[in-house]
Amino acid sequence: MIAAPRILIVEDASGITCVLGDLLRSEGYEVVCADNGLEGQRLATTEKFDLVVLDVALPGLSGLGVAASLHNHGFEGKIVILSARGQAADKLAAREAGADCYIVKPFHPEELLEAFKGLLSGSVSLPPSVVVLNIP
Repeated sequence: MIAAPRILIVEDASGITCVLGDLLRSEGYEVVCADNGLEGQRLATTEKFDLVVLDVALPGLSGLGVAASLHNHGFEGKIVILSARGQAADKLAAREAGADCYIVKPFHPEELLEAFKGLLSGSVSLPPSVVVLNIP
């Protein structure tokens, strides 16, 4: 039996964490949550995750800081940034930090799920609201 993909959600808005976690669990993913950047970084470096979802504005350490740290330490999974900021400079900063994908809030849950499935399968056919930053 193949293990379910593991997803780490690092988000300090509990409403988003609950909705996203419930959606992903209903699709068969194993979900772990953290509510600050330092805890997210610790979890991502001590456990194996296939995908890490990071809010940009996190207490302790920003999502971009976590992404850069994971990228610099050879993290093998995919890194997704969720942000209310959608300017080109924000997306460029996420790319430079090592993120694979940038999704602007608010997002449609089904599009988010489609994006995660695409990233985990290696597909670049993602919803138009999703910005792919690093294509292998």
